[in-house]
Amino acid sequence: MSQAQAVGPILRILGLAIELLGVTILMLSGRNDAVDVGSRFGITTNQIWGTVIVGFALWATGTALIFARKGRTQRKDAADLDRDAS
Repeated sequence: MSQAQAVGPILRILGLAIELLGVTILMLSGRNDAVDVGSRFGITTNQIWGTVIVGFALWATGTALIFARKGRTQRKDAADLDRDAS
């Protein structure tokens, strides 16, 4: 796998990890037992939601890159098959 092919999966994994971290912090900061993780690190709820959105955007970009590459290779394979059939 070349470096250009690795960008999509890396962005997907990184985005998913960031999104999971944001949702976990949001969930823990909503507990009622005085364990507010967000305020302990000085993070507001809006900043946590921003982190979740950034993680989703990275995941969506990585997914789009993967599907765009698959679409190009499938079109190329179909063109090669059409040329060979002629």
